[in-house]
Amino acid sequence: MLVLKARTKIHASARHVFDVITDFESYAEWNPWIGSIEGSAEQGSEVIIKPKAHTMVGYLKLKITENEAPELLRWREVDWFRFAAYVERERLIYPAADGAVIYTSRLYIMGPLAKAAGIFYRSVVQRGMMNEAVALKKYCEAKYSESDSHQESAYDTPFQAIA
Repeated sequence: MLVLKARTKIHASARHVFDVITDFESYAEWNPWIGSIEGSAEQGSEVIIKPKAHTMVGYLKLKITENEAPELLRWREVDWFRFAAYVERERLIYPAADGAVIYTSRLYIMGPLAKAAGIFYRSVVQRGMMNEAVALKKYCEAKYSESDSHQESAYDTPFQAIA
């Protein structure tokens, strides 16, 4: 199993960040990779993700396995190739001492070909996770800065990529 992780501090409430990551209709506004998502964030729902044109994948079919608002959203792939290498992803939101939140995204690549997938795609996937976390941070902080009234700079905390 290969685990990739990206983490950043977001100056918004856990509820606001969770609302953004579960509002599938708004993903195209902030997510650099996703063109649209069909389905709901309810636990047990199946979701179709259609990436933006510049990505290599045609679509992804996922199942929401956990929705524990406002702390955890988890899904797994349900496509035909999951017998070889499949992905589970979780997004965790924890409060920080200053009223902000720590957002962590973990991607688990599993299956007999997980190691090969890591060799070929690890750096691309890690970079994508970093870009996505930064985009989420910017979107949430711009959208909720007035309602959360944080005094710090919107980009005062560096992004962390952890593999």
